Amino acid sequence: MRKIMDRKIADNAQRAQALDPARSFIVQAPAGSGKTGLLIQRILTLLACVEEPEEIIAITFTRKAASEIRERIMSALNEACNSGEPEQEYHRLTWLLAKNVISRNKKCAWGLLENPGRLRIQTIDSLCSMLSRQMPLLSGFGSTPPVTEDADELYKEAARNTIAILESDTHWSESIEHLAGHLDNRLEYLQSLICNMLSKRDQWLRHVADPAHPAIDRVNLESALGSLVEDRLLDLSARWPKELNEQISSLMVFAQDNLVTACIEGEFVSASFTGFPGDKLEDLKSWRFIADFLLTGEGALRKKVDKRQGFPPASAGRTADEKKLFPQMKEDMVKLLACLGSFPDAIECLHTIRVLPCPEYSEDEWQTMQALFEILRLSAAQLEMVFYEKDSVDFTAISLAATRALGEPENPTDLAMALDYKINHLLIDEFQDTSMSQFELIRQLTSGWTGDDHRTLFIVGDPMQSIYRFREAEVGLFLEAWNEGIGDITLIPVQLKVNFRSQAGIIEWVNSSFRKILPARDDLESGAVRYVDSMARHDAIEGNACTVYPCFIKDEEQEARKILLIIQQTKKTSPDGTIAILVRGRSHLSSIINSLIKAKLKYRAVEIEGLSHRPVIQDLLSLVKAMIQLSDRIAWLAVLRAPWCGLKLSDLYALCSLDREKNVLELVVDSSHQATISQDGQSRLQRVCGVLQASINSSQRQGLRQWVEGAWLSLGGPACLSDETDIEDAEVFFQLLEKINSLSQSKVLYELQKSVNRLFALPDIHADENLQVMTIHKSKGLEFDTVILPGLGNKTAGNDSHLIKWFERPRKPDASDLLMAPIRKTGEDINQKYKLLEDFEKKKEFYESGRLLYVAATRARRRLHIFGHVQCNIRDGVLQPGKPRSGSLLASLWPAVQDIYDNEFESCKDRYLTDGGEPDRKQTGSGNRISRLAPDWRLPDAPCSYEYMGAGNEQPGESLDFDWAGDTARFIGIVAHEIIQYISNENISSYDTDLEDYFSRLAGKSLSCLGVPASELGQSVVKVIDSVRNTMKDTRGRWILNPVHREARNEYALTGRSGSGVEHIIIDRTFVDENNIRWIIDYKTGSHSGTGKEVFMDREMERYRGQLENYAMIMSKIDKRDIKLGLYFPMLQGWREWEYKK
Repeated sequence: MRKIMDRKIADNAQRAQALDPARSFIVQAPAGSGKTGLLIQRILTLLACVEEPEEIIAITFTRKAASEIRERIMSALNEACNSGEPEQEYHRLTWLLAKNVISRNKKCAWGLLENPGRLRIQTIDSLCSMLSRQMPLLSGFGSTPPVTEDADELYKEAARNTIAILESDTHWSESIEHLAGHLDNRLEYLQSLICNMLSKRDQWLRHVADPAHPAIDRVNLESALGSLVEDRLLDLSARWPKELNEQISSLMVFAQDNLVTACIEGEFVSASFTGFPGDKLEDLKSWRFIADFLLTGEGALRKKVDKRQGFPPASAGRTADEKKLFPQMKEDMVKLLACLGSFPDAIECLHTIRVLPCPEYSEDEWQTMQALFEILRLSAAQLEMVFYEKDSVDFTAISLAATRALGEPENPTDLAMALDYKINHLLIDEFQDTSMSQFELIRQLTSGWTGDDHRTLFIVGDPMQSIYRFREAEVGLFLEAWNEGIGDITLIPVQLKVNFRSQAGIIEWVNSSFRKILPARDDLESGAVRYVDSMARHDAIEGNACTVYPCFIKDEEQEARKILLIIQQTKKTSPDGTIAILVRGRSHLSSIINSLIKAKLKYRAVEIEGLSHRPVIQDLLSLVKAMIQLSDRIAWLAVLRAPWCGLKLSDLYALCSLDREKNVLELVVDSSHQATISQDGQSRLQRVCGVLQASINSSQRQGLRQWVEGAWLSLGGPACLSDETDIEDAEVFFQLLEKINSLSQSKVLYELQKSVNRLFALPDIHADENLQVMTIHKSKGLEFDTVILPGLGNKTAGNDSHLIKWFERPRKPDASDLLMAPIRKTGEDINQKYKLLEDFEKKKEFYESGRLLYVAATRARRRLHIFGHVQCNIRDGVLQPGKPRSGSLLASLWPAVQDIYDNEFESCKDRYLTDGGEPDRKQTGSGNRISRLAPDWRLPDAPCSYEYMGAGNEQPGESLDFDWAGDTARFIGIVAHEIIQYISNENISSYDTDLEDYFSRLAGKSLSCLGVPASELGQSVVKVIDSVRNTMKDTRGRWILNPVHREARNEYALTGRSGSGVEHIIIDRTFVDENNIRWIIDYKTGSHSGTGKEVFMDREMERYRGQLENYAMIMSKIDKRDIKLGLYFPMLQGWREWEYKK
């Protein structure tokens, strides 16, 4: 390995070129090519050239990525200060660049090491938020409202309000009425479609917001459709083998005459062929006839023809000449079809023109389009009103506000001009994930930049890893920037080649396979991205780098057993190696997870198992439903089937089948009904019956959480849990109950189910990271020694319908044609325009599936294992393997693995036949055995009673005297605490004047609400902001708030036994540091204006020692780590710490 690392890096020249601080670049960095490292070196290079660090902005798409880049930059700077020059080439260059920054930092007195917040590395969402805060009037917000990550309810309310206007007798009513009729008056369906459109409004609002926008003029829309049709015909005409035209025409006339003779009617029969069609709009119909003549419905060349296509058998001839002619013409047709097989591109083009629509809208279509434009504008306005009423917005609103705040490129706002002065270097990571609205924002930020004004744009990404179309990422934007630059900025393309992650065997397999999987050339319109080979930095290792496991039947249990064997063998040969099971959809994992559990293998599941799928949560949901709705028989049966009761199915049937009128609780408490079930069932019912009845009777006396949790505890719920992870999941559920406690019972179940469906079960707290299960999307940016890809033959769910389909078709640099089509009318067979745009989407999805496979395969460092099934079929009496299901990942992988499947099938095909000689199509899944408590289980004895000391008791013994602190001082502390907590929760690492202005407004509102007099408000806000600013600029303060700490909590509430009673405590900040030490920190926001600050802080430490040690004593009951205690004084930037002695 040492020799490998000392070898010259093959693409070093390209990497060095990308560090030129005077030029702008776009870098394609394939998987494992050290993209982040290059980005960091570029930032270090620029830092050594600028006057202020704030001249550089680096944009990422996740907080995790932003945090990683900042940490690596600071680590490089610290190493440059404290370590000698490294030997390895990359690290040596990074060290030298960091040395230059240290010199610049010292010369310019930046204080970068003490204040890393001056590094402006942020997510694009935080950049948009910052822009909207700076120009509150232009952005349309005033003060920026809170951003919600789940705006579904806001969309629904806006959609409901839109539809409600139907009865208002306004000019909008006609549009809503027309669209409702278009959808057969299914108003709930219309509401869901409007919600879906509102979530994507950043894509269509810029087109329809202005009724006079030329893009939505009928003439322009029809012209765009006409241009598409003509371009397709031009493409077909250019690829078509014209030397065959005469023969095709002759055969078509022959077939047409025979169909007329046979009295078969149809458009083809009545068509008139006066010559071979060309490339004009009027030729479209003739080309369709040719397509129907030559191709099957699926687009393949016909393999044979008969009388149905106009080629009757010889026996059908009425004369000797016809009997001779018919087989000859049929033979000529077969030869023609064989010859056309040499022109696959032309055949694909021919099939494509079959779905091309008429370029003109019908009157009904256009009326629907106009109604849609009206409704979309109206729903967007209704959403703005909902945002205002709820004081909450989504991320799209922030992005749109940022765009408004910057103005148009031709008419920039003051903010745009100010930023133009401040920002000299813009770097963008993962550019292939950029959406249209984000691309427009970048274009506005760099509007007016030229190649010779000492300002640079640096874009890095990999279009082969563009896999986020569901988040509106548009890979064509990367291709456009690569070819055309952005605005007036010419970007120098740089292609990286070397892979530092995977062994050579993996790289060789990826190169050979993905040349076949990904398209041969880039195409902006379809989102096609060609494959670019990588070069391995690491030598190959012995054994197969990639192993494919063909299967010809869907057998999930068999697949799970094979995967389990691979994991066990890998762990045996490489105990410290990392293994990842990566899937496209979470539903593909059921059998695999069950097999891991049965084998007692601990695994870390990253947002894999939905909380609603965990048995403990399913049982708790049933309990809530049953307690709230006594008539819900299914919920009550689930409660009686749950482990705390565990009735058998036969007992449930006997209990409920004889009386369908009464609710289940009435049956349960009825002794005559109890007598109909088994003795075991009666024993179980007797134990739970009283608990359920008592819980129902106490429904109005407690909060929702206390009510449900009390019933669950009394039933023995905790005794049914298998491990500590189940306990954590149950706690998450109870916290949800607390959040929705104020809702009416009619809304509780809906909100609870929705919230549970959005959450994921917590990872196993005892599992390490050596075995992980996650989706392919979650794995992006990670790497593992062994990667397993199961279930590639499975198909994922289809896409939802949209009220309107739209597509921006690139035509020339900085220009595009807008294509639009309305949703299919209820009862209409097909809308050709809508289907055309759907086909565009499907093609993009197919290409993205290939890229998703690339991301999955390139996570592997040493070994890759691939599983996928196809079904068998009998064709012409012979059992043959089928093709992968359309839409599956195996369908994308097929060009690279088909030979492997064919060879495997020949060696084992007999095992896939049933006794009757039919293909075996069994599908297996995992079964579950009932788990339940023993019939005589009883609650354990309660612990000894404790004297309740009250929530206000902070520590045993002597209470703290706070008489010296007035109300205003106390309120200042409260608000400062809240803002510091917000900073920690949001992982805010940079502090600037914009953020300070925002916090000032927030502090003013909060202090005013708490009752601080107007005469004291201004000075109080100053003290709050001083406290926050000091914290953010202080090394110790930033360390306390650092998001990298493990198990970090703010305002952490605990209840525990203290002395002779029970005590409630709230810890300001607690976390576990890199040395595995638990810290408990209390903020003290008071100030000390005199001398002797050290004495003051020593005295405060003694004052609060007992309180913090009491916190530590309670914490030590649940955490056995060593504990340290700290007091932090934001106003003084002071610190006191000591070790807790257990």
